Amino acid sequence: MRPIERIDNFIRLVDLSKLSERWQLEQPLKIISRKAFTYWKENPDQRIGQVLINLNIIPDQLMAWNDEEEDILRAQGIPEENILFWVQHYDKNEFRLSSPQYKLIIDIESDHINAIFDFVFKRGKKLNDNVIIACLNTLKRRDEPTEHIEKIIRHWNS
Repeated sequence: MRPIERIDNFIRLVDLSKLSERWQLEQPLKIISRKAFTYWKENPDQRIGQVLINLNIIPDQLMAWNDEEEDILRAQGIPEENILFWVQHYDKNEFRLSSPQYKLIIDIESDHINAIFDFVFKRGKKLNDNVIIACLNTLKRRDEPTEHIEKIIRHWNS
């Protein structure tokens, strides 16, 4: 299931003129209507192209139907940490939350990012390369050196 939180984030970040070009639309998108926004919130597993096609706002085409919001935003130059969400099941004291919370990586506290890497490396797990990039970018933007960076780079290059 895709996080519903990504919808507001996508609407806030997307450049609709670039999206119109990407999908080669004859009629450029100028706004995402309230109807489309409401429909999307009610059907959060759908991608933006699916929403707009299902509501007959744009013509049916495979590229728009299959296009992922993450890929659209990446192509528009939006940094990974502003695109990717992390699902949090535990608080920083390792107590299980009553329900999962989705946070943009840029909004995760630095100590939580470090805890993620502690968990991953202690258990020999792998992280998606895009998540690693987003976490590294977030720490770098905060000017926070961390002992985990070398481990991350080694893990990333292995």
